[in-house]
Amino acid sequence: MENSQKSCRKFKDVSLEELREKVAEFAKVRNWDQYHSPRNLLLALLADVCGLDLGQAALSKIVKNSQKYPLIK
Repeated sequence: MENSQKSCRKFKDVSLEELREKVAEFAKVRNWDQYHSPRNLLLALLADVCGLDLGQAALSKIVKNSQKYPLIK
């Protein structure tokens, strides 16, 4: 996991606007923009670069938030 975190960190100086443009261009040249939103492409690319399991991360976040914000009846 440490190596994947280093891979993610080496790109930290990119602006959000530049990143948005890069992801949009990536999708456009592959004709993917008709199938994927820029947000979904970015999440998939980050997951791949960082070695994340987005499904597991989402489930963990739901459990954490349910404990942090319990249902009030």
